[in-house]
Amino acid sequence: QLGSLAPSAASSIIFPTPGARFCATFKNCLFFDGGASDGTSVYWSNSGQPDTYAALDFFDVGARQSGEVTGFHAYYNMLLVLRERGIDFIRGTYGTFELQPLIDGVGTKAKDTVTIIPDLGVVFLASDGVYLIAGNVDGGGSMEVKKISNQIIKTIDRMNTDVLARATSGESGTATSRQTAATGQTWGSFST
Repeated sequence: QLGSLAPSAASSIIFPTPGARFCATFKNCLFFDGGASDGTSVYWSNSGQPDTYAALDFFDVGARQSGEVTGFHAYYNMLLVLRERGIDFIRGTYGTFELQPLIDGVGTKAKDTVTIIPDLGVVFLASDGVYLIAGNVDGGGSMEVKKISNQIIKTIDRMNTDVLARATSGESGTATSRQTAATGQTWGSFST
């Protein structure tokens, strides 16, 4: 009789991507990418059970030309899906998750530079500058992505984009700083 309590074959599969590179928790689920061999897939666990997975709980973001998944970041009531040349977001709850594009042509390989700045939004380093994601789509609102690095374009132009994935950000007291791996210089400081 214990077999009758077991989940169905479709609602409990083995870990779908043992080579995952990025993960995040969102809405009581564990999200992760498909790894180097499946870089345009996003998988998630069953709600409240990070070690169980349903066969159909994934998105393939490869239909658009924005490249592979490069990280995740929770923002308001959504999960940002960072990609090489684009950003998508996931909304909803388990069983109703939906994937929507935010922007094509602007993305990041520098997942460790993505930071929430209170009262501003999310900032991140892309290959051609620093961008801000502001706003929220809940309640009929809108979001915008805008470049905010025009004042430091000479530093941005000196970046070695081959090592962009190693760029980091950090916080100290009430200021948040961003630093490029390519130049070792701080490229922005935001007071909070």
